[in-house]
Amino acid sequence: PDDIGLWYRVAPLTFMASSLVPDGLSQSPLNAAALGSAILYGPNVDAHRDSYARLAAARAARTVNGADSLGTAVVQLIAPDLAAAMALAGWEVATDGAELVDLLVDLLQDALDARA
Repeated sequence: PDDIGLWYRVAPLTFMASSLVPDGLSQSPLNAAALGSAILYGPNVDAHRDSYARLAAARAARTVNGADSLGTAVVQLIAPDLAAAMALAGWEVATDGAELVDLLVDLLQDALDARA
């Protein structure tokens, strides 16, 4: 778990396996997307439904319903150009607003420094 970011960074494609299990521990797809991995996921993503929906709308993630659709999706996404296009779209979704967050952190830090 501590090295999952390394795997997301080197993997062109990530399958969020827990999303196939009902009541499974679904994980946020944004970490994988921010580190450049295209995403495949199952139907059980309740805890992170909005994130998956945003990624799917941007064509950065694709849903699968079982072994057959997972196999088909993996075969299609082995093509480097398709996985790269999905990964770029995911990175854009995951990092959208990052500049604003950086600005807010800087302003907050300046305010805290001024109080000291």
